[in-house]
Amino acid sequence: MKALKVPEPLAVEAVDSPDGPRPRWVVWRGKRRAIASVDDEWQIDDEFSVFPFSVSPKRIVEPPESPALSVSIRDARPRDQGLYDRESSAPATGEPQGEISRRYFAVTLENGARLTFYYDWIDRTWWAQRY
Repeated sequence: MKALKVPEPLAVEAVDSPDGPRPRWVVWRGKRRAIASVDDEWQIDDEFSVFPFSVSPKRIVEPPESPALSVSIRDARPRDQGLYDRESSAPATGEPQGEISRRYFAVTLENGARLTFYYDWIDRTWWAQRY
């Protein structure tokens, strides 16, 4: 299975500002391009937990007036053998196991192309985000 629209590493030249790095140039599609305008920017800070779930059939319901139709009702439940974080195989406790802190920028490049990317405050890296 292949994930769709996964962020890609991005080379960015930025200057420091009171709000953090301000992008000036990006290397997009193999060329260094100036940022003509920053059209929007926003910050996302969040924590998350990882819970692996298994899906098992609970029951099958067949409406009497339409026997050809069946509706499968499924419930997602934690694995019976214990909860584990898929990344580290550590027990999942429900406590935050990860943190996201990103500054997003929607920009117009000098050639008119629009691009959305973010600065990851935790890893200090830049990523292009396609939608």
